[in-house]
Amino acid sequence: MICISENTKKDLLHFYPEFSKKDIRVVYNGMSSDYSAIPNDKSDNQKKPFFLFVGSRVTYKNFNFVVNCIAQSNDFHLKIVGSKLNSNEIHLLNTQLGNRWEVYENINNTELNILYNNAFSLIYPSSYEGFGIPLLEAMKSGCPFIALNASSIPEVAGNAGVLLENLSINEFNKAAILISKDRINIINKGFEQANKFSWDICYGEILKIYKELN
Repeated sequence: MICISENTKKDLLHFYPEFSKKDIRVVYNGMSSDYSAIPNDKSDNQKKPFFLFVGSRVTYKNFNFVVNCIAQSNDFHLKIVGSKLNSNEIHLLNTQLGNRWEVYENINNTELNILYNNAFSLIYPSSYEGFGIPLLEAMKSGCPFIALNASSIPEVAGNAGVLLENLSINEFNKAAILISKDRINIINKGFEQANKFSWDICYGEILKIYKELN
């Protein structure tokens, strides 16, 4: 049996304790080659610095926390990539952020890569992930990230980005300041961490497992 993270393996064994640890292998996901740093493509961020939120907005993704963090200051905008906003989300955004937000539906990888390149940071405070592909996309694009230190996130993040120990605005503010002060170093650590994941590596490890079973 193959799991995409140690955290997923842990969950599997929790719900199915009859499984044997030795029969479960962890093989990490890769990511699309569409993501990369674009030299000198930071003009939009310099005009209107923004945080980027990517993916689902179900409860455990803590989207409301993101909005509250951005609302406390007029320094940043929020750009949201995902499905169509519902009426409650639109009300929240208009009430908290006014005109400091935009949503992008059904964009392609090229467009998302540009957003990563221009963002001040990805903000990804999900309480649970089996893996966390947006973190890899961000690192590969030269975008710092702020994420919650939970579930599989530390496995993907390594020593890159900034991990929050809890969902507090105070911790978020400290993370944003750290990114401002140490941005280049954080970005370089992200490049280094992202290089540990690829579909070629994933393919090679799965192939090795299949060969061992023959």
